[in-house]
Amino acid sequence: MNLRSCLSTLILVIMSCCLTGIAVYRWQVNHYEKEVMNVEQLRDENIALKREVDELELQLEQYTDVDFADMQAVRGALCGPLNEDPSVSILRYENPERGIAFDIPYNENWGFGKRIPEPYVEREQVNALFFGSPTEVGPDPCRWMHSIQLTFLPVRSDEDIQSQLDAQQESAQSSITTQKIGENTYSSYKLSGICELQNFELRGEKFSYVFSSCDDSEALRNVLESVVLL
Repeated sequence: MNLRSCLSTLILVIMSCCLTGIAVYRWQVNHYEKEVMNVEQLRDENIALKREVDELELQLEQYTDVDFADMQAVRGALCGPLNEDPSVSILRYENPERGIAFDIPYNENWGFGKRIPEPYVEREQVNALFFGSPTEVGPDPCRWMHSIQLTFLPVRSDEDIQSQLDAQQESAQSSITTQKIGENTYSSYKLSGICELQNFELRGEKFSYVFSSCDDSEALRNVLESVVLL
């Protein structure tokens, strides 16, 4: 190989290295710029969120001395009206491990319009499900919860239920009646508290299933009629 060929090859190698270095440099610059943009976007989003929180806190300060009776007006001012429209669809809950299946009423427009609500919410600490139409939770504004609760209790007899009722309250309403709803027979009783809680308890092989609500509504009855023990 003559000197001219060696020089040509060397020049090509140097140019190739330079081009590779430039490409890597440009990639690093673009990657850095994208990271900077992501950081700036997150910063802007956090600033906007903090501004919303600050504005809400300022609004809440206006209502710190409001009586509970006026909380409805407070909610209306801060959150708008609570959508409690009837359900528009039925979802089937089925859990072989818990030994039960039943219909869950649902409306994706329930709530204050801030988000699409879950069809049901599980609370492991009380071994329960919450579902159904919304009801406001006071005294905090802009909060709501589902109106029907299903609690999974150890299997128990009506005598066990009555003993617990007698220990918890002195009321004629604590007596148990039986009701045939759909294919099942429920032990029905009421508990006094923030409302007159309606309870329908169904004894199964795995659990005693307690359906509870402040209202003995058509929606609740439809749920009870749909229950199948697995």
